[in-house]
Amino acid sequence: MSKPEDRLLRDGRRPDLDAFMDFVRELEKETPRGVVIIACATIDDLLGRLIELFLIDHKAVDELLTGPLSAFSARIKSAVSLGLINDEEYRDCEALRKIRNAFAHSVKVSFTEQRIKDLCKNLRFFGDTYMNRKITVEGVFRLSAGAIMESLINRMYTVRQRRLQTQSWVPDRNRSKRQTN
Repeated sequence: MSKPEDRLLRDGRRPDLDAFMDFVRELEKETPRGVVIIACATIDDLLGRLIELFLIDHKAVDELLTGPLSAFSARIKSAVSLGLINDEEYRDCEALRKIRNAFAHSVKVSFTEQRIKDLCKNLRFFGDTYMNRKITVEGVFRLSAGAIMESLINRMYTVRQRRLQTQSWVPDRNRSKRQTN
C-alpha cells in the first residue's frame, strides 16, 4: 500500500500550488455538471486521504475507506467527528454534497434553478459579489469548492504530524504487581 501523503491528488502529484492551479484551470474547461461532479469527487477523495493520514497505520483503515467510509456523506461526518474539519467546512461540504446529488441524479439541472440557488445559499461565499466583483451562483459553487479543496490539501501536512498511534488499553499486569509490593 502506498503512503497516502505520496498520492494526495488523483494524479499522484504532491499538493503544491502549481498542481492545484493546474487542476483549477482544467475545471474551467468543464460544463457546469462536470465542474460539480469533478469538484465534489475531488473533495470526497481529499477527505478520504485526510482521514487516512490521521488514523493509525493499519490495513483496516483502507478497508474502512473502501467500505463503510467510501460514501461522501460518511467521509464528511467522519472528518467533522474526528476534528479534521470545522463546523463551517462541514456545512460547506454538506451543501456541496447535496448540490452534487442534484446534478448527478437529474439530467436537466442547472445553477439557475431555485433549488440549486437555495442549496448554494448555504455556502459560506454566497452573495452577489466577491472581492468587489459580481459573482454568479455557479461562481459561488466554484469558489466554495475551491476553498474547501485548498484547505484540505494544506491541512494534510499538519494532520499527518498528529496521526493517531496504537494504544494499549490493557493494564500492564507487571506494573500493577510492582505497585502492590
